[in-house]
Amino acid sequence: MQARWCYRMELDQDYEEKKSKFSKSTRKNIESCIKKGLMVREGTIDDLDTMTEIFDLTSKRKDFFSRSLSYYQKMYKNMHNLMTIYIAYLDPDVYLEHSKNLLEQELANHKIIEDKMNKDKVGAKLLNQLDTSDKLIEKYKKEVDKATMFKKDNPNGKDIGCLLSIRSGNEYLTLSSGVLEEYKSFTPKYLMYEHHIKEAYKEGFKY
Repeated sequence: MQARWCYRMELDQDYEEKKSKFSKSTRKNIESCIKKGLMVREGTIDDLDTMTEIFDLTSKRKDFFSRSLSYYQKMYKNMHNLMTIYIAYLDPDVYLEHSKNLLEQELANHKIIEDKMNKDKVGAKLLNQLDTSDKLIEKYKKEVDKATMFKKDNPNGKDIGCLLSIRSGNEYLTLSSGVLEEYKSFTPKYLMYEHHIKEAYKEGFKY
């Protein structure tokens, strides 16, 4: 096994202190994952099919080498005590509730803007705010429709991302990861990597 890219993070501070030094966008993406209904569970041998499929689809999109199911089955048989499969899955209820909340908040904001326009002189600033709000409302309406359909099609949720981690000496390594293309906007890799890092802390790894 050879990594295409390698980055090492020393676990020399407690997690929250280390996390505070992550970029603002990384921290925001982690929180966004949770709000959207993403969760992470540890996979088992029964998830190897899903993992292989996600890796294969991602490899074709990202142009990296993908292993076969039989390879991962042998790997699991001989190294299951050294490896962890992290599966990111989307909860339909949380996803729908979050989408509805965004729409309700923007509808309320739209009403505030309209009230201001009725009371104050309408200038370019208010018109821009109204235009932005109109666009957000349309966006969130579409998201509610998508979330409603997702819940109908996937009442028990859906696996949308996978991360394979390996223990080696004093390091806890991420070997490969992938995300289904239609769910890239959920950025599940951020939440999976957070679970990986937390597990590294829990097990006392140096890196």
